[in-house]
Amino acid sequence: MFVSPRNCPEPRIRRCLLAALLAGWVLVAAPQAARAQGVGPSVGGFVTGATAGTVVSAGIMALAAQSEVYLWNPHDLMGSMGIPIAVGALGGGIQGAVASDRLRPAVLLSATAGLAGVGLGYFLGREVWDDGQNGWAGALIGGGAGALAGWLIGTAISGSTSEAIPSTSVTLVAIPLGGGR
Repeated sequence: MFVSPRNCPEPRIRRCLLAALLAGWVLVAAPQAARAQGVGPSVGGFVTGATAGTVVSAGIMALAAQSEVYLWNPHDLMGSMGIPIAVGALGGGIQGAVASDRLRPAVLLSATAGLAGVGLGYFLGREVWDDGQNGWAGALIGGGAGALAGWLIGTAISGSTSEAIPSTSVTLVAIPLGGGR
């Protein structure tokens, strides 16, 4: 029997069916279409930009918490605290689509500077603040600052070709095995 909105009384079932159809399409049709259109760098930039934006937002939240400004519900994240996530995702997606050669150096430098910022922030946070949250708050703030600075510097210093960070290349070779004309 065909399931339609008229003979499917439960809205939750309709949502589940729609989610199942969408998941099936994503698993079957989307990968071929994405490869054909070359959207890999855009998606990679979107995901890494959103990740870097999340780290920056966590740093901002930790800095605000040191001033006793807290998030009380998820709607607080939709305001100014969520801006770095949205900007990171949008900027990373655009960078992946327009300047994909700058994406890899930016991601690598952002990750490296973010990790260095976590370590440095942890030790500085213990020196600056006297409360019990000093180490982890400093680590979050340093990680966010390092990730943002690394992304900006990595984007700025990489030119149209990125010789600073060697890339690997894969060559596909088709070998005829017979049976052809």
